[in-house]
Amino acid sequence: MISTTSPRRGFIASTVATTAALLVERLLGATAEGGQSAPQTKTDVSGSGRRIVTGLDAQGRSRIEVDQPLAMATADGRPHRSDFWLVRGLPLPLNGPIEPTADWSAGTQAPAGGAFAAVFSWPAGYSYPRHMTPTLDFIVVISGHLELILDTESKILRPGDVLIQRGTAHAWRVPGPEPCTFAGIGLDAAARR
Repeated sequence: MISTTSPRRGFIASTVATTAALLVERLLGATAEGGQSAPQTKTDVSGSGRRIVTGLDAQGRSRIEVDQPLAMATADGRPHRSDFWLVRGLPLPLNGPIEPTADWSAGTQAPAGGAFAAVFSWPAGYSYPRHMTPTLDFIVVISGHLELILDTESKILRPGDVLIQRGTAHAWRVPGPEPCTFAGIGLDAAARR
């Protein structure tokens, strides 16, 4: 349980709770555009989001390897789970300090052997230059749009879309008139061979 004894931790707990609620609403299709109920069928995935996975082509240029819908709606209205990636090892201590501790300096890289989780809010028109980090990143768009710019192509991510960024060169841009809010988790990864 997150302690809320300090204003900073209270803010973080509140932000995480709000973001989680928005994310669940988007991914489970609680409401579609315009506030109407989302379709509840097994085959209709409109508004459910996509799973996009990056990789490298034969020339070593960043590209999209997978772009497929996340099937989140069910015919019977029961909750559904759609795994978008699996990490097959980590064990981490669950009784460690409440993170992030005061010595953490946020950046584009995960701590050696570790991971970071963050919520980002970028204004309309914002861009982040081309870069590459030795991390496996999970990006989930909560609101607005986010353009992923790779060496060979670009893709507009929409609310509910999940990107698995596998240590490839990329840049970001927030297209359109509204800001973009997204959640990101970065896992330290081994260098490509």
